[in-house]
Amino acid sequence: MGSKTNSGFTIIETMLFLGVSGALAIAILVGVNSSINQQRYRDAVNSLRSFIQEQYSNVENTNNGRSGAEACNQLAAVRPGGAGVVSEPRGTSECVLLGKYIAFDTSGQKAVVSDVIAYEISANPRANDIEDVSLNYKVQTYSIDPQTYDVAWGARVTKKGGSVAPYTIMIIRSPRSGALMTFTAQARVSPQDIVSAANNKAGLVMCVDTSVLQISNRPLGVQIKPYNVGPSGVGVPEEQEGVCG
Repeated sequence: MGSKTNSGFTIIETMLFLGVSGALAIAILVGVNSSINQQRYRDAVNSLRSFIQEQYSNVENTNNGRSGAEACNQLAAVRPGGAGVVSEPRGTSECVLLGKYIAFDTSGQKAVVSDVIAYEISANPRANDIEDVSLNYKVQTYSIDPQTYDVAWGARVTKKGGSVAPYTIMIIRSPRSGALMTFTAQARVSPQDIVSAANNKAGLVMCVDTSVLQISNRPLGVQIKPYNVGPSGVGVPEEQEGVCG
């Protein structure tokens, strides 16, 4: 009888096969995770842009959270209805609704949007809409029904270079001409103090940090153009423009 030969893999061959398969699996998983994080990062940037653009639409459409059960006094302070407060239905208050005030916190991951109201303290003619709002009105935020925005996927908004800034953005409509105006600052500035020609012409770039999602791409940002008057002036510059590094 002839001898019978058993064919199969040696231990070394099996170990080599498992090692190569494991390495390929790890490479695939790393590539998939990197692709997912890239997409999440883009989503965070585009979500931030849409959020800012939405505020322009809200100002243009005069959207606000006032129920009509509040009163407004000469300090441009809205008081909820209740004991000793005479409710003023919409359109009857001596205060005017100007727009939206957006304040990012020091983490760079959250923003609070409040309505901006104003009470006229003077009717003196002024040189332009900015001076009119700044000098003829008491400007305040309205603490009723603020809206909160969280930057998507745990990303955070920073300055170019990575340091966090408590950005402030105020979008208002002139009570005289109806013109839309944008004021921006890389610090926390009150509604009254942010109304200036310098803050109107400055523009703003809000960079979105890449480290949270662990990607190696050049950071992107959302840019608000100087003298911006609408959602079309809010965009995401291309990566090669290097606005964020």
